[in-house]
Amino acid sequence: MSGMMEAASSSSADVALPKSLTDFIFDLYDSVITAQLMDEQVPLYETTFRDLSSKYFTHQAWPLPQSVAAECNGDPLFLALYREMTHRHWHQVVLTRPTLRDRMEGFHVYRELFDEILEVVADSGEEDANFFLLPAWVFDIFHEFGYQFQGYCQVRSAVYASARKHGLVTVDPQQPGKYTLSGTAAAAVAAASTNNNNASSVSGGNATGGTNTNTTTNTPSSNLLENLILLENNLEAWDVEIVFQYLHRFAELGFSTTTTSKKVPPVYQYLSMFALITKSRLDCLLGDFTGCIQALTPLSVHGSTVISSNGMTVTETIQSVTAAHISLAYHVGVSLLLLRRYKDARQVLNDICATLLRTLKNTPQQQQQQQQQQRHNKQQQQHAQQNSQQAQNEQYYKQLERMLSLLALIQIVLFGSNGNTNNNTSNSKSTSTNNNESMDDAVWRALKDKHGTRLDAVGASAAASVHNTLNTPSSALAYEEWFASPKFVTTDPTVSSFHRQQIVQAFLVRELEPTATHRALRSYLQLYTTLPVTKLSLFYYYDTSSSNKTDKTKDMIPLLLSYKLRHYQLERTVSTTTTTTTSTLSGAATAAMTASAPSSSLFQSYDPVVDSAAVQWNDALPAHFYMIRNVLYMDEDATEKKKTQQRLWYEKYFITRLEQNVQLLQNVAQNPKAIDPSDFL
Repeated sequence: MSGMMEAASSSSADVALPKSLTDFIFDLYDSVITAQLMDEQVPLYETTFRDLSSKYFTHQAWPLPQSVAAECNGDPLFLALYREMTHRHWHQVVLTRPTLRDRMEGFHVYRELFDEILEVVADSGEEDANFFLLPAWVFDIFHEFGYQFQGYCQVRSAVYASARKHGLVTVDPQQPGKYTLSGTAAAAVAAASTNNNNASSVSGGNATGGTNTNTTTNTPSSNLLENLILLENNLEAWDVEIVFQYLHRFAELGFSTTTTSKKVPPVYQYLSMFALITKSRLDCLLGDFTGCIQALTPLSVHGSTVISSNGMTVTETIQSVTAAHISLAYHVGVSLLLLRRYKDARQVLNDICATLLRTLKNTPQQQQQQQQQQRHNKQQQQHAQQNSQQAQNEQYYKQLERMLSLLALIQIVLFGSNGNTNNNTSNSKSTSTNNNESMDDAVWRALKDKHGTRLDAVGASAAASVHNTLNTPSSALAYEEWFASPKFVTTDPTVSSFHRQQIVQAFLVRELEPTATHRALRSYLQLYTTLPVTKLSLFYYYDTSSSNKTDKTKDMIPLLLSYKLRHYQLERTVSTTTTTTTSTLSGAATAAMTASAPSSSLFQSYDPVVDSAAVQWNDALPAHFYMIRNVLYMDEDATEKKKTQQRLWYEKYFITRLEQNVQLLQNVAQNPKAIDPSDFL
């Protein structure tokens, strides 16, 4: 293990372990390997481990695995689980700035654990399990695994960025992802690789790969060179292919891809579902937003499968682990937003925000007041448990605020005023079940409390931008401030993670730039049922400071086409009124998606299978229109079949013409002289 952790653990290994500690390890081993009972394991993992950590190990690591081997008969699987659990505590509680070596050590900890689990699975068979783990425990393992991979990618990109700055690494622009070491760096790496004691002689630099403050900016520090040597000699550490290989192998354990029914142990199902959630999260962080959604296909297909250990379905099990539910919905919501599936993103984020608000019940301000009162009223022995619960609630509130910010951004894109289109005021129930058409009342109130001022300013800012050259950005429409995204990473050492973050933000801003002009355009379209384009251009480009009423119809048509195209998006459509469905998913997926029970609504807002018939191209906005001979016809009543078919025909015609235009331009570029006049007809 890392030098700091070994030193901290050696002091506790030199003395006899407290009886409460040995009893805990023995009981935990019994619940994992022998008894395999959830009721026994819950208090041990969720309460006893936290209490012992708070009592004995707030500033030091837990004893090494060999120090407690006698309490578990030296079982290699349990010792690997114990090592991961205590290593996770070491990183989360004790370490404040992990070194590069600490992060590499984490890779070996998880590799040892995953290899042990897969070996036990191979020995015991697919229908028998020799161990049991709680759903929350399994999620904590995979969540920390993904978190450490994310942190390592950030540190690695920082080290190589510093190395490029000091001339230790050279990047070839003609070969993306390829780099060469300078003479000094290459010689140092070669010398270190031939030294058998390199692992003990290199202490590892700081977590960011920075330079010493006593050196000049042109001279690389010893820490930077040591970190570069460490990276070059450990290229396998946190390799993206190895990481995803483990996730794929675990994903295949719990859900059979064949039609034959077989008994799957609950722990295998837990490993599969949380490995899939972690894979979905890492796909989002790496920029594969379609892969983020497609990774959840097995969870959608098997969402109604009942797990024998707790009597809950797969969907209910995920929802029972609040942190897993938040991670799943947050990263899927971000991915749907960046894929321009705005309605689906709103529904996913709306559902998880409503769940969090019901769980936390109080607003952040009320919670802070209660916490201040509890600090004065509670006894000293309860402080550890209270602080743990308060820290957990604070994390939930932070995630809630991030998702509310994303919801506010989506409301701007969808031109929503209050997000709740349910006109049945007599219905006091939540409106979140109205798929992709409404927002939960509690979520809307929280959204207004947090972002109401800026949301109210958006309309005025959009109107001002229209009459101010139509392109001038407004402070209220600074989309980067609303985009509460995760920290995107890259596995390419020649590209910094910060640069990847900027690329994603720039893409989002570019996609949302026309929002202000589209909002003003929609305000005019809603006033008429038929409207000549010439008249619309006079309204839209009206300038009170000038009496010149020039005809800008030619400028108006591209704007109308942009409005139509940018709000033509993939949208999840599920019919809950019939028992049949056009989805290509299995019956279990259909039941999970169409059931009205809350336990089955997790995957109701989106379809991971992009090619499914349940995912269709629809308009994101209720303002539909088509044009005949420079006259716009508004079609607001989408419930009438005839008008709906007519609107869809015009939209299909418009998209087809765009494709033909692209093909024509390609043909002209390839052979400008050979142009068929019929192509213009």
